[in-house]
Amino acid sequence: LNTGELLELGSGSGYDSVYLADHGFDVTAIDVSEDVIELSKKIHVNSKVNFIAVDFFQDSTDKKFDVIYDRGFLHNYKNRLQEIFEKLNALLTDNGKLIIITGSPCQPIIESCMPPPIFLGEIEYYSSNFFKIVLEKEVPFITDANFENCLGYMFVLEKINPNIKYNR
Repeated sequence: LNTGELLELGSGSGYDSVYLADHGFDVTAIDVSEDVIELSKKIHVNSKVNFIAVDFFQDSTDKKFDVIYDRGFLHNYKNRLQEIFEKLNALLTDNGKLIIITGSPCQPIIESCMPPPIFLGEIEYYSSNFFKIVLEKEVPFITDANFENCLGYMFVLEKINPNIKYNR
């Protein structure tokens, strides 16, 4: 999948959103911080990204996305994972994909290494009514000279089509 409507959760400074937009996606990037969204708009003044300051938990929309991308949102709300996965399910098109990048539980603690881990068991438990996991892979976070490299995990989940019987 390299085109379609994509939602980035907790977009921060927007660099991932711009990269994804430059590679064919129609990107909506949301963050709860109005200051961060305004900064993103200034940094990426010529981008095609739709930057929006919004509270994920308060906003409702009828818009559907082919892909939802998270690199720094879910781990901030681990106590609300059930609610998050329910809402993500509602925001995705049929057979939509959810990409989650998080820290690795195998990573020794490094002060500069973020984000904290979300464990596979947590993803399985809270997402299983809505999604099937199609990829779980350890990935390196390669940083600049000011930070240490560290390990992360990438999860790709696919929305369950209610018309298909899955073996679980």
